[in-house]
Amino acid sequence: MSTAFDGRWAVSLTCEDVQDKRALVKGYTFNFFADIRDGKLMAQYGQSGLPSSLTMAGVVQRDGNVEITVNGRTGNPEYTVGRVQPSTPYSYRMRGKLTDTSGKATRIELRPCEATFFRQQ
Repeated sequence: MSTAFDGRWAVSLTCEDVQDKRALVKGYTFNFFADIRDGKLMAQYGQSGLPSSLTMAGVVQRDGNVEITVNGRTGNPEYTVGRVQPSTPYSYRMRGKLTDTSGKATRIELRPCEATFFRQQ
């Protein structure tokens, strides 16, 4: 069943600099696209299974509320909390809200991150 949010969305995922026990963990921004079909959100940054990649999967409710699970593999240790080795698997959740043309979702666990969404024509 199609929803009002179905379509292609540009995504900008930004994670701020954060201090961990050892040192400053650098922030980063990933830009990619998400597709929403029948209220299901799917997105891929990089090549799945390789370092510096992530997959977003989520559900968009009729009111625009969105719950997203992110699974990926780390890249450069300077950008990871705990300075873990490249290609270490990670997972976290995000919650947010979409409107007809844009939206935001915020990371729930660990470091602060925000995904901004813009509907494509």
